[in-house]
Amino acid sequence: MKSARPVLFALLLSSAASAQQLSHAVERSPAEWTFHTRWKDAEGQRHAVDYGLPGAGVRADLREPTVLDLEAVAQDVAVAVRTAAADMPGIEATVAVSGGDIRIDARGRTRDQVQAALDALAVVRDAAWDRELAARDHFKLTDTGVTADHARLAARYADGLRPLVDALGGPGSSPRAFADRALGFVQSIPYDQGLRRNGGYRRPMSVLGRNQGDCDSKTVLFLALMRSAWPDVDAAIVYVPDHAFALLDIPREKGDETVKFDGGKWVAVEPVGPALRPVGALGDKSAAGRKRWEEVRVVPR
Repeated sequence: MKSARPVLFALLLSSAASAQQLSHAVERSPAEWTFHTRWKDAEGQRHAVDYGLPGAGVRADLREPTVLDLEAVAQDVAVAVRTAAADMPGIEATVAVSGGDIRIDARGRTRDQVQAALDALAVVRDAAWDRELAARDHFKLTDTGVTADHARLAARYADGLRPLVDALGGPGSSPRAFADRALGFVQSIPYDQGLRRNGGYRRPMSVLGRNQGDCDSKTVLFLALMRSAWPDVDAAIVYVPDHAFALLDIPREKGDETVKFDGGKWVAVEPVGPALRPVGALGDKSAAGRKRWEEVRVVPR
C-alpha cells in the first residue's frame, strides 16, 4: 500500500496591503511566557497586545514535531495487520514497512483463500491507519495525503488562549468585530517558509512562541481565538488544493465571499497573511477553490 503523505499548504501572494508586525518581544520564565506584540493594520493604525501564557504549555508545543512521522504510524499499523493475520487459519502473511509504506503478502492453500485474506487484511490496515492517525491528531484528507486535525485542535486550544482574547479586547459587541481584531493580529505573524517547504504544521502555542506560522497553523490559531471568544458561533476550516482557510457562520454583509456548507452560506476568512484582508475577503487561490473544496471540518463544541 502506498501510504498517505503529509499535505503541503502553500503561501498565497497578493498585491493587497500587507500586515506589518512592528515589534515582538517575549519574557520567559518557568511559570509564564509574557508576550508584547505591536502591529500596524492596512489603514496604518497601530495596535498592541500584552498577554501571558503558561510556560509549560508553550514549551510543550515547541517540542511537538511539525511533521508527522509516517514510518512510526506505519509500524503501529503493521502490528495490527500482523495480529489479524495470525488469527487466519492456513494463511502465512508477511507485512513489511518501508518509510511510510506498508506491503502485505500472503500465502495459502488456494488463490481464493489468499485473495480473501488479503482483502480482509486491507480492511484491517485501513481501519488501523485511521485509528493511529486520530491518536496523533491527524486524518486522511485525500487518498494520497494526511493532515493535522485542525478543527479538533482549534477546539482544544480555545480555553488556553483566553489571555490573548482578553488582550485583544475580549469578545466585544459581535463575532465579526472580534474576528476583525483577531484576524489582523494573526495575519501580522510572520509567514514560516520552512513549514511550507516540508508540509509541516505548528500548533497555536508554538505559533505564538516562535512568532511564525503558515496557512493552516495560523488558521487554527484564528479559529481557536474565535471559539474562545464566541463559543456559540460555528466555525470551520476549509481545505482547497494546497491551502486552507476559515469559515464563520455569522450574518453576511454586502460583498462577503462565502462558502455553501451545511445548508447555508458561511462567511470566508483568510488568516494566512501577509495580505491584510478583512472578514469576508479571500485571496485568489482561496476564492478559486471555495466552490470546489476538498473538505470542510467544523470546529467541535
